[in-house]
Amino acid sequence: MKNTVSKINKDAKVPLYYQLKEILLSEIKKMDSDEMIEPESALIAKYDVSRTTVRQAIAELTNEKYLYTVRGKGTFVADRKVDLVYMNKIESFAEQVRSSGRTPYTKILEQKKVPATSEVAKYLDIMEGDEVLLLKRLRFADTTPVTIVESYMALPRCEKLMDIDLEQTSLYDALSDDEDTEVRHVRRIIKGELADKEARELLELDENAVVLCFINVAYTANEIPVEYCIAFYRVDVNEFAVDLYK
Repeated sequence: MKNTVSKINKDAKVPLYYQLKEILLSEIKKMDSDEMIEPESALIAKYDVSRTTVRQAIAELTNEKYLYTVRGKGTFVADRKVDLVYMNKIESFAEQVRSSGRTPYTKILEQKKVPATSEVAKYLDIMEGDEVLLLKRLRFADTTPVTIVESYMALPRCEKLMDIDLEQTSLYDALSDDEDTEVRHVRRIIKGELADKEARELLELDENAVVLCFINVAYTANEIPVEYCIAFYRVDVNEFAVDLYK
């Protein structure tokens, strides 16, 4: 861990363990995966806090998957997978990546008008051959390629997207600017499959690698399909959370 020292304010109403947790988190984000943090004794001396305070801060960071402990060796920085709360929440990729403590980046591979195939036409409820907007993106967390996203949107309903910089702007944010295209409901089909040659090259995968394929259809409040999307996710740097209730 770097030698930067932030002060613990013992007069503040914020609990000491929480102050320490925030300090450690800011340092962890600068460190590499599997790098060992300082031992408890060093943290106690550096921040002038009790062992209980240090252990509580580390326990919370471990529960939140920022750290992991190896008995007899020490505590290490976890490999921070992108926690995509993707099955039960409509949220932009950028928001999901930032919530995992990483920086999102998008590279546009294609942004052009194409005729709808029979499959695209079926999901967008249009005629085969009708003009649609194809938006193909490679999306990153920090410098790691995470997913390839291929979206199709019916024209002229989504014509405005041709003039928007979708490397800097979320697609769903752009669609939400107009009530007629705002996404209010998404249906997802999920399956695993072998990555093809293009996916292996773009996502930096080995031969015979498996990806998770998400087929998404996004609808407006009036249940009009506004986007048909196929996304391929690396399984080694993503994790997906689902809440189930009875």
